Amino acid sequence: MYTCPECGGRAVETTEFLVCGSCGLVLSPLVENGYYGPNLTWVLFEAAEHFGLTFDECLRLYRTAKSERVMEGAALAVAIYAALRGRGEHVPLRRVCEWLEARGINVSYKQAAKGLLRISRYLDRLSPFSSVKVYARKLNLDENLVKRAEEVLLKAKYLGGRDPYLIAIAAIYLAAGGQLTYYKLAKITGRSASRIWAAVNYLRKSV
Repeated sequence: MYTCPECGGRAVETTEFLVCGSCGLVLSPLVENGYYGPNLTWVLFEAAEHFGLTFDECLRLYRTAKSERVMEGAALAVAIYAALRGRGEHVPLRRVCEWLEARGINVSYKQAAKGLLRISRYLDRLSPFSSVKVYARKLNLDENLVKRAEEVLLKAKYLGGRDPYLIAIAAIYLAAGGQLTYYKLAKITGRSASRIWAAVNYLRKSV
């Protein structure tokens, strides 16, 4: 049974929402009948709030995973991880699984990893160029700096096999010309300063 965070009242289901029976607060949208139960809906809604994602995007990715016959717990993990990746957030899949397990969802990392492979063709292909645009929004960069970062990437001789997000951050660092520190980039992007430093050194040698 779920309780309302505002008044402590009991949550009840309507045709579209999970609501508080006492004060009427909408606690969570409900997915259509037969898709999955209200407890998983609540977890998905909670995950969206916890990780700063939109419920609709998490739900879309969950449905995609389910259409590929991914088990429910693994489908939740895949949906959250893929939504985070689409926003340029670096949260390991294992950590997502642990977060779900702490909330009573039965999911293994191995199942989630297999599920991620199954839906990979539905996800936008990552590249350093698309990743620059993701981080441009997160860092609130102006268009000139974005263009300079893209020019850095164009000059690079070889980027194959490298983490596109780290390479994008490195390009932004070089384009900023000292205006952004490793610490600031690490704090905003969630990547370690040491890995950003290594990516910058690699990219600097490649241009």
